[in-house]
Amino acid sequence: MLIKSSFLKLSFFIVILLTASLVSAADFDIPHTLNSGEVVSADQLNEILQYIADSQNFKTTADMVGTWSCYGYPSGDYWSTISGYTLEPDGLSYKSPGYALTVTDDGDGTYSYTAEIDEILGQNWDAPIGSSTSGDIQIKANVIGYNTSSGSSTLYSHASVWAGSTQFRIFSSRSYRVWNFTVCNKQNLPPNKATSLSAAVSGSSIMLSWTDNSNDETGFKVMRKSSVTGTWTNIATQSAGATSYVNSSLSAGTYWYRIVATNGNGDSLGSNAVKATVN
Repeated sequence: MLIKSSFLKLSFFIVILLTASLVSAADFDIPHTLNSGEVVSADQLNEILQYIADSQNFKTTADMVGTWSCYGYPSGDYWSTISGYTLEPDGLSYKSPGYALTVTDDGDGTYSYTAEIDEILGQNWDAPIGSSTSGDIQIKANVIGYNTSSGSSTLYSHASVWAGSTQFRIFSSRSYRVWNFTVCNKQNLPPNKATSLSAAVSGSSIMLSWTDNSNDETGFKVMRKSSVTGTWTNIATQSAGATSYVNSSLSAGTYWYRIVATNGNGDSLGSNAVKATVN
């Protein structure tokens, strides 16, 4: 596994590293799994190529906008005395409760953040539970910089940013009563995509069925087009948990379908595309 590990050590000896050494499965899950002999649509191929291109691009501050649930992993028996911290199965570190980190687009080209506790950014090394903190944050050329107020002073640090989109890690070089590293997982994501879409023709109707891979969708959009180069149109939206749809009273012709899971956070990738012909 390739790990991007360039970092800067600043005068406050706080080092933050965002790396791919521990990642969400979604970050390295190919958008579509292709089976032997399967016909691949241009949409699927383009999504795979876009995924590859995105993985090579520098991340921007805009990519960090949203809410993250962050867990700290400190070491040392001291943390056994702190309520809510549990010893990891390997016995080498403890795990904190989850705390929120929110990055916001200020709308003027700048970005700000709010951390539920300052341990998330490695700033607090004197107390077991710190206070909330906020400040400015930015990413340039895969390097992240932020500031935060602690009393009357402002602390600065930097980190290198990996190409993932749903998880990152923060490391601290201090060892006394701080989290050795933090894992932050993106919250409020679109649902997982539907898979295994199939179609069966009966008279002037086409019956679609698919596999529901999420538990947080609000519905499934049924997308259709009537030519290879046509535009996908949402012809119906099925309720959460649905795994089938019948498109009836169709005119003779060939139709293409995809299913898109959706919720309040956006749409998933489309399912595989299927073609069906009504005679």
